[in-house]
Amino acid sequence: MKTIIRTFGLMLLVAILLALATPGASAQGSQRVNVVQGDTGQAIAGANIWVCIGMVQPAYASTPACAPAAAIYSDPMLINPVTQPLVSDGLAITTILASQEPTPK
Repeated sequence: MKTIIRTFGLMLLVAILLALATPGASAQGSQRVNVVQGDTGQAIAGANIWVCIGMVQPAYASTPACAPAAAIYSDPMLINPVTQPLVSDGLAITTILASQEPTPK
């Protein structure tokens, strides 16, 4: 009986030490894929897109309507930053990776 209790106690101690020794989970980016559409719903290829923090009203202008712009990245581990504005591809699709939920403009 003492052997069972001692073994259980040792296993519990090892489990606690392993739980305390493991590194915390690293933050990962969330991906958002959007299709850029105009006033009437048509896809707009080659559109300039700024990614803002918070809610903003859509504006069809050549300058960003928000400050500050959100930090966006080209990889899910958020290592390689991307300069803004983004440009939509030939199918009017943009892909955004950010640490918080951005609002595409």
